[in-house]
Amino acid sequence: MISNVRKEPALFVVVLLIAAWMWSGYTEPRFTTAARPTERPYEPPPPVRVVLAPAAGEAAYPTRDLFREPTEAAPLPPRPLPFPDLEPLPVVAPPLHPGPEAGAFHLLRVAAGPVEPHAFPADAAAEGAAAEGGDEGLGDEGAPAAPPAPSVSTPGAAPAAGGPQGPGAAIPPEVLAQRYDRVWRENDIRPFYGFVLNTDKLELVGRAILPVLRMDVVSPTTGKVISKALEIRDAQKLELADNLENRIALRKLGITPGPAGELERIAFLRDLLRDAREQPWVFQEAEAQAQQLVAVTSGAEVGYRWLVRVLRAQGDLSREWALYQGLEGSIANSPFRWREQGRLEALLTLWDDAEAHLRKGVELAPTDARSLGALAQFLLDRGRAAAAQPFALRAERAVNTVTPDEDRTPIIHTVASVYLALGEVEAAQRAADRFGSGASTVERSYVLGCIAYAAGELGEAAAQFERVANDDAGRLDAVLGLGCTRARQGAWDEAYGLLVRARDEAPALRAQAWAGLAFLFERTGNDDRVRSALAAAERADPRDAYVLYLLGRRQRLDGELDACLETLRRALAERDDLTCAFAETTRALLARAAEEGEGGAEYVAQAVRYATRLVELDAARGDFVPFIALKGYVLALVGDVNAAREAFTRAAERGSDFADLGLALLDYRTKRTLQARDRLVAIQQDPVRATATRDFARATVALIDDHATKEQVRDTFERDLLGGFWKTTGSVRVQEPLRGQLRLTGDSTRTGGAATIARQPLAGGDFLSVAVDVEVQGDVAPVQFAGLEVATVAQSGQRFLVEVGFRRQSTGQLRPSLVLEDGASRTGDEGRVVLDLSSAVGAVEPHEPQRLEVAVVPGSGDGPAANRFGLVVRWNGIEVYRADSLRRLSRTTRTDLVTALKVEGRGLDVVFDDYRLERRRSS
Repeated sequence: MISNVRKEPALFVVVLLIAAWMWSGYTEPRFTTAARPTERPYEPPPPVRVVLAPAAGEAAYPTRDLFREPTEAAPLPPRPLPFPDLEPLPVVAPPLHPGPEAGAFHLLRVAAGPVEPHAFPADAAAEGAAAEGGDEGLGDEGAPAAPPAPSVSTPGAAPAAGGPQGPGAAIPPEVLAQRYDRVWRENDIRPFYGFVLNTDKLELVGRAILPVLRMDVVSPTTGKVISKALEIRDAQKLELADNLENRIALRKLGITPGPAGELERIAFLRDLLRDAREQPWVFQEAEAQAQQLVAVTSGAEVGYRWLVRVLRAQGDLSREWALYQGLEGSIANSPFRWREQGRLEALLTLWDDAEAHLRKGVELAPTDARSLGALAQFLLDRGRAAAAQPFALRAERAVNTVTPDEDRTPIIHTVASVYLALGEVEAAQRAADRFGSGASTVERSYVLGCIAYAAGELGEAAAQFERVANDDAGRLDAVLGLGCTRARQGAWDEAYGLLVRARDEAPALRAQAWAGLAFLFERTGNDDRVRSALAAAERADPRDAYVLYLLGRRQRLDGELDACLETLRRALAERDDLTCAFAETTRALLARAAEEGEGGAEYVAQAVRYATRLVELDAARGDFVPFIALKGYVLALVGDVNAAREAFTRAAERGSDFADLGLALLDYRTKRTLQARDRLVAIQQDPVRATATRDFARATVALIDDHATKEQVRDTFERDLLGGFWKTTGSVRVQEPLRGQLRLTGDSTRTGGAATIARQPLAGGDFLSVAVDVEVQGDVAPVQFAGLEVATVAQSGQRFLVEVGFRRQSTGQLRPSLVLEDGASRTGDEGRVVLDLSSAVGAVEPHEPQRLEVAVVPGSGDGPAANRFGLVVRWNGIEVYRADSLRRLSRTTRTDLVTALKVEGRGLDVVFDDYRLERRRSS
């Protein structure tokens, strides 16, 4: 205990000393050299190289194995496996108005199934007009008819047409009632027929006591006057001719004078506007009644609204404009004035003024459903449905404040149209449910038909359009809608008749009707009539996005790719959200790239941009699976494996067979052969898959298995010694060290023969292809031959031999040439082919490497043909010779085959490089 107490002070002193020593180290000054970073100029990073599709026979991701001998045989890189055929793009059915605008055409996609051939009646007049670019035979513009003479005619007027006219013919009583005034006297069985001459005859109708009537009496059978100005006393009853003019005159007498008769006058105006559609002279009376309504309502808005309706129905735009400019008082700056003036300016295509005044009407009355609906309709007509949506929503909320059905119905129509244009079918249906009980059944049925058409409920759409057409024969928009519906339902003949009627009778609908006929013709295989219909539709409306899309699609299917791309460019200039046009453009660019071959990389790069934009646009429209798979395919073409895999995975998860096959092909391309094969086998064995999909998977597995039995030998001569795999004959010198190329110089032999550097032999049936680069340098005159030789050992005096390269001609020039011996004897020329390849190869630049390739094409199928070999010779990738069947070389040939680099001549200087041999592994 005592020792521990004594140790504590000592330990305390030691700690203090250590702390003091450490503190002294921190307080001493230190001398250091300040770091001065070196300033280097900014060096921009190198541009990122775009990975395009690998050349034929190249690996997608070439790598070098540092631990492999250069001449050692190695497995072949994955072979370029073909993708299955792309799925046919859907076709968009004809849009209706109101209906989805271009951004929502996805609602109208129709699967491009098999064509159902169907013949239609000849339409020579219309087709001729379409071909000529005129409008002959397509229907008149429909000028308004002149007002007829008053139906309460003067005495002696001829009877109206419609009844039996022969002598003694019995005319039905209802016809007589429409033609003649009738007067009854007491105890008379039949009335007097004729024309009452009393000037106050309208006031006499319905009176119990009638004065003396003067009347021109006519015979009801002949229509001739039989008593002129006959005075009829003690008449008991008077009925005037039951015609439109008399009905209007009697109706006018029944209207209560002054403000008390406002509702009666409005009902009268409504009927007058309906009758004026058949008898234009009624507009005069309608305008007079509207002027009286303005007077009795003391200039209130309701009177002016009806006056504007009458003027607009007549098409008298100048007087309507004068009306707005002449307004006085509070109504001169009212929502009514700016709303209606804006509508008129829209009709006159004064777009800026119209929008400004319509917006001014909304500012003056932010909750006025009429003004909100008018602005929404204007924006919708200008193709700005998204901008119209907030105003349509506000109009829908305020529509209950509008009581007259003639005002409420167009507002609901506009609201439903805006929703439908944006593809919001359910919202459009909810809006349509708000049509009042007094709304026009025709207008309500038409809107419901358009909504059902967009929703794909074709039976309901047809029923609604039929109801409209039956109730109002003048509604040709319903006829057009029914025709398009029948075309989608497959009722070809009925659809054709309806669309032709709409085309001929409704000039305003002509472009739509022609487009509907083009859609119908395409579905039924009438390709020649498709083009004529689309040409006529384009002339009728050169800027219609749907017509341009349909024309571009037809041009792509017909192989007119340049015209197709130009037409689709015009369509996208009109609507940059037209997804169907993006899809067609992508497919057209891919087809154009296929035509260009190796020079089509730019078209493929453009296709990537269009496919990417297509999927971005369609993401908000339901992610159409074929579009995603198309994007994956395009990305796979340019070698963007990760992005392609992502797209294919998205599409495959949603049931795309094409994308599932694409994933397997990507696995194989990236050397995941086992994964690719397992996926393909699973697809092949899946009974739910389509037959074509399973067949493609089966064929691809066979290609992979066949390719796995092959190997390659590649020699780029990047070493010091030639090595034991090559055997040299002749006296030519091999320049050593090689270091990247095999250079042969000197003389081939003293006797003038050839010198060869041959690869070790292989069985003839295992040979697949051999290729090498050859470059003749120095003075080429002494060279007799320089190129590639493939030959078997002679057997019974016959052999197989191919020599391709530069051969000296009699003129002393070196030209590309080919020698083939297939079973020829050493002494004869039978089975020997000698070709000058100058025309096939084209101009050959001196002192530039030339790629020479000899390959066999194994036969396919079963039986003896499967063992046969064909021959293909290529020069710089160009096929210069092909033999369909060889006699001395086949799958079963076991004779040794030698591939050799051959030169002949004196003073040689020939370079060989990049030797590649493909062969099947020996069993």
